[in-house]
Amino acid sequence: MWFLLLSLAAPVVLQAAPAPLDLAALLREAREANPSLASARGRLAAAGAVPSQAEAPPDPMAKVTFTNEGFDELTLGDSDNSFLALSWEQDVRSSRKRRLAGDVARGEVAVLAARVEERRRAIDARVIGAFAEMFRVDRSTAILQRTRELLDSLQQTARTRYESGEGVLENVLKAGAEASLVDVELEILKQDRAVAEASLRAALNAPGRSFGPALDLPTIGPLDHDALQSAALANAVEIQETEAMARRDEARLDLARSELKPDLKWEALYGYRGSIDPMVMGLIGVRLPLHRGDRQAQGIVQADEELRATRAEADAARLRVTAEIETLLARAERASRLATIYEESILPQARAALESSITAYGVGRVDFLTLLTDASGVLRRELDLEVQRADRLATVAALEQLTGLPLVDAARERP
Repeated sequence: MWFLLLSLAAPVVLQAAPAPLDLAALLREAREANPSLASARGRLAAAGAVPSQAEAPPDPMAKVTFTNEGFDELTLGDSDNSFLALSWEQDVRSSRKRRLAGDVARGEVAVLAARVEERRRAIDARVIGAFAEMFRVDRSTAILQRTRELLDSLQQTARTRYESGEGVLENVLKAGAEASLVDVELEILKQDRAVAEASLRAALNAPGRSFGPALDLPTIGPLDHDALQSAALANAVEIQETEAMARRDEARLDLARSELKPDLKWEALYGYRGSIDPMVMGLIGVRLPLHRGDRQAQGIVQADEELRATRAEADAARLRVTAEIETLLARAERASRLATIYEESILPQARAALESSITAYGVGRVDFLTLLTDASGVLRRELDLEVQRADRLATVAALEQLTGLPLVDAARERP
């Protein structure tokens, strides 16, 4: 029993487990296999084919026409009004309008490129977050399992003393109740790991896959407040996307204004009339903006309002990112400070108190309830420490997603 009691006062040491999780490998796999990211990349590739289409001149139309007088007989060559004609018709759209249409398409490509980056960062954060949760669950499970063994030993000791007349029934019942509470927490942890595994399977596109233990946390780089703020404003996908949308909408506004100028159209025709001299015709037309008040002018109003809205959205995105980076930094710093306090102060004191209770209980100077309370105190502090360590990693992953900086060592490799 004393060996088990002393073990609770010692730091947790996990035994090596088969096939432990490799965070870097999981990140690489998710970037390659996630269908959401593959979809975003496919849409980006498809959008890349649009600018050249938008800038290409309108396709010409070639026509063959036959004109005959009456239905009774073929009059080609006998009548001036009968002919076999070949015509070529071409709409002429100005090079400026075509270039602006290409700019709009390229702006859409930039928007989709930002969305691909957003998906990739979100998947990275999801994988790291699932890894952090599985680490917390695995560490907490090991702590609780060891504590469960201790409580079983304490309950047996209390029962033996009670049966010999040296103890009270209350001690047996309290030890049993504590053991039952540990069983409840173990069951909750099983469900927590199932949820984390489901999230990781979704990120990896690996239904039915099982995962080994998460043995250790990756190294986290330094968190410089000013550098992270600057990086977030420069690299936040939300800001990049709205800025790309603004550039696209600027091109749309220029294109809408250019539509006030008419487009041209020309046509050439050659008519074969048999023995009669051929007929040749040329035509130049202008597409007149007669309904400019209802069409072109309203198109300008629409494009201008969309641009204003997008610029306002970009300003709002900067405010949101600034607030979010402050929140995440505060959360990460809190988790880091709390973990340090637990490791350097609270846990050493709690373990020392437990060791003292163990010694005092052995000579009858401390009652069973005090020993049980001290053992439970060490357990709670150890579980709290794992919560803070996992929360810090998940928060830094969110900071990495927001800033685009490689803050988690396992995530430094980029596609």
